[in-house]
Amino acid sequence: MKMRSYIILAALLLPLTVSGQTTQEETIKRSVTLYNPYKPTLQQATKRAILPETEDTTTVRVDFKYSFTPGDFAPEYKVTPIKSAALSPEPLPELQKGYVSLGLGTRLSPFLEISVSNERSKKGAIGLFTRTYASAGKLNLDDATRVFAGFMDNQAILYGKKYFKRSRLDTDIDLRQMSRYAYGYDTDNAGWDPSHKDIRSLYYDVTATARYFTMEPDSNDLNLDVALKYNLFSRQGDGLQHNPGFRVRGGKNMFGFYV
Repeated sequence: MKMRSYIILAALLLPLTVSGQTTQEETIKRSVTLYNPYKPTLQQATKRAILPETEDTTTVRVDFKYSFTPGDFAPEYKVTPIKSAALSPEPLPELQKGYVSLGLGTRLSPFLEISVSNERSKKGAIGLFTRTYASAGKLNLDDATRVFAGFMDNQAILYGKKYFKRSRLDTDIDLRQMSRYAYGYDTDNAGWDPSHKDIRSLYYDVTATARYFTMEPDSNDLNLDVALKYNLFSRQGDGLQHNPGFRVRGGKNMFGFYV
């Protein structure tokens, strides 16, 4: 009886099993097209660290012993003392024996300057300096006439210097010659046309100077400065003028004052 019941139950379940398998096979045979692969994402998730970090919590105890042993130190290199700097004077610029200067200005104004001297010497110096400056221009007067208004200045200086141990002697002769022209017209003489020689005035100025002075380095020593000068001035046709001069100066440090 039980056997029969099992057989009947098996016969009832068999169609259900076959039907289920047939449905599953049909589902598998269907084609499915995926356009985008599935990518799972997390919404509102903030990463706290890109890579994991480790923290070293170990401690190392530093414990060492040392001792000092006195001794001489012998360096490999040799120590030499620094030599003192040698003080030397700066090189002097080259001194030329002379020069020539030329120039030309407006209204025909030539200029010439010449200087000649010896080279550097411990004994002394000698030289000559000359200069000339002139003009040949004309001016317009109130009556619309043009008159000559030129001038000429000439100068020559001959100088010399003698060096001693603690003193010096300077001498020079200065010669100057000046020409001036009294341009204008005589109101009482209409049509007056003078020559250059008639309106020219010549001036001569000659000065000779001699000076001797000491150069003591100590202010407690007596310093002297003696100068002798003679000047001669003349104007053509107006006589001569003499102007001699003598000067003495000295100084010495006494009782804290320079007298």
